[in-house]
Formats: sequence, structure tokens, C-alpha cells
Amino acid sequence: MKDICCYILWSKKLNKFYIGACQDSLQERIKKHNMGFYDGINFTKKANDWSIYLRIDAMDYSHAVRIEKR
Repeated sequence: MKDICCYILWSKKLNKFYIGACQDSLQERIKKHNMGFYDGINFTKKANDWSIYLRIDAMDYSHAVRIEKR
């Protein structure tokens, strides 16, 4: 299922937030963040307890990225 959205993740371990944009399954995306799957994103590798804090649905991926960058 496609989830085109901007999302904010929360890590209790780090007491930090992470914001991203997604155009596929958000649940799979979070699993990958928690497994350290994204090589270019060193910040999310610091924890494995990321959970959804906020999800903002978008019309398309470019819209999701614009929300992310604000």
C-alpha cells in the first residue's frame, strides 16, 4: 500500500525527533529505519526504537517533500 506522506518519528532512547517523506508503506519505512537500513541517514541509526509521532498525508511525493523541508 502506498503512503504518500510526511512523517515525524520519535525515539525515546535519544529523546529526539526525525522528519522524513515517504511514498511507499510507512510501516515498512519505520521498520527499515529501526534496522539501520538507510545508509545515508546516520541519524536514525543511533536508535532502534523509532515510532510514529505525526503523519501528514500529501497529494504527491513532491508535496510531502515540501512539507518535510518547512
